[in-house]
Amino acid sequence: MTMEPEPAVGALAGVWDAAALRPVREINEELIDRLCLAAAGPGAGEDPASLLAVVRAEFLNAPAAARRRAASCPYLLLDAGFGEPERWPSPAGVRETAPPLARGPAAIDCGVELARRALLLGWHLARSNRLAARVALGMSVACAQRIGAMRLGELEALAEADPGRVRLRWEGHVGLWRDLLRAALAGQPATLAGLQMRGLQLLAADAGLVLA
Repeated sequence: MTMEPEPAVGALAGVWDAAALRPVREINEELIDRLCLAAAGPGAGEDPASLLAVVRAEFLNAPAAARRRAASCPYLLLDAGFGEPERWPSPAGVRETAPPLARGPAAIDCGVELARRALLLGWHLARSNRLAARVALGMSVACAQRIGAMRLGELEALAEADPGRVRLRWEGHVGLWRDLLRAALAGQPATLAGLQMRGLQLLAADAGLVLA
């Protein structure tokens, strides 16, 4: 299997054009709404250290503008396994040696429809703009090659059969989410931009990119 070279990313002009950012933000907005809905449910505040407890206490009644600010990251706030090639069909003639990674319970249920949208976005970017896929989705080179080679019907079937593969990104990093939601609620653009850059650096590291 041919591997692409690892590009260094300095100026990212052209990577996130309006066409690429729109679906990312739309998915993020729905995710934030689902996060607030889950935080409003019974038992969400039982563990005060959990993300749902933080959302329930600090962001549950956030106005629509604050929710949009939280969703405005130039990358997907969902983790669909785009950095885990062992979770995707292997190329013909390649035998897998590592089993899929075990994962604990998801913080929220993203649902089949949101899973489908995230996977289709990954498939589209893997075929049309791999640099955007790697930066905005945290997609590794190996995943981009595997996902780009899949048929659309296979991807939709995967979303139906395994919607749980799509989950909240960094759901165990409660501090990062708390800071992000607080900055969005307070309307602090500089702080929010700094936190978004921190997330971008984490995604770039996952995808093997270098931000300069």
